[in-house]
Amino acid sequence: MKYLKLLALVCLMLFAHASRAQLPEIFSSLNRGDSLCVITKSGVYNYGTFQAKTDSSIFVFVDNQRVATIFLKNRIAEIVVFTSPSAPLNDKFVPQSQRNANRQADARSANQASAASFAAKLAAAEKAKENSAIFSRYFFAPSAIKHKKGVFVYENSYGFINSLSYSPTDFMSVTGGAELISTLIGSPIVMLSPHVGFPLGDQLYLGGGYFYGAMVDRNSSLVNAIYGTVTWGNNNKNVSVNLGKGINTGSSYTLNISGYLKLNKNIALISENWFFEDNEILGADIPLIGFGGRLFGEKVNFDFALVSLVFPYVGFSCKF
Repeated sequence: MKYLKLLALVCLMLFAHASRAQLPEIFSSLNRGDSLCVITKSGVYNYGTFQAKTDSSIFVFVDNQRVATIFLKNRIAEIVVFTSPSAPLNDKFVPQSQRNANRQADARSANQASAASFAAKLAAAEKAKENSAIFSRYFFAPSAIKHKKGVFVYENSYGFINSLSYSPTDFMSVTGGAELISTLIGSPIVMLSPHVGFPLGDQLYLGGGYFYGAMVDRNSSLVNAIYGTVTWGNNNKNVSVNLGKGINTGSSYTLNISGYLKLNKNIALISENWFFEDNEILGADIPLIGFGGRLFGEKVNFDFALVSLVFPYVGFSCKF
């Protein structure tokens, strides 16, 4: 038991040392009398005036009447430092009206700075979402979450399937493409696919589109289908269901279920799964199950996956 107590004491000392090492650097520059805006993890605490600090808390005057103790470890998310107050808090010769005016001025400054800081962070977050991975599609299947107006996306699969997508509005994209090998031998395979998507709430999106693919020197189309899309989630994690139906008489239905999960600023996991009423290539009712990932930067994305544990998939895309 004695050794267990000694071990617990050593662990506690190491934890306390690690906690002190992680304190924000801004606390080392605080001077007594600095005016602060304390932003906690649950929101803005209030404005106050710095008095003193320890390794685990800071002390600030609030309303010139009491001292508030704020624990650094669990509560504080950010500290905004302003200039020192116009008059010392403990100066009994300063009129109460002047102290109240100073306090109100500090409060206005803190609230304005807090609002500006929040707005800047919100704008940066929105920009980061838009400039991160391509979230309007999985490997091939689309989601109902669309890119902003004016965005171009170039996509390449296997090195020879090329497409270019453009968003004329915030709720629509138009994609056109061609297959390189068939083009070089004089019988190019081309495709065209407009798609729309609209938010119905914070997490729900509804869309639909049309997909046409054909060999140019033939009269018949390879693919001629319409489909609807339902997406639940956001840019960072979502699930989509696409249900398609061939336009030609007797054409079968196709179901697609896809998911996207952004792990960090450079990696996302993707699953794309196709279920056919009649798969003429692989045989009736044989699904294509794909699982892989996406590596991305601000503009460039690389996709990789394994389909039905047999077929590898590689893709590249660039947004501009």
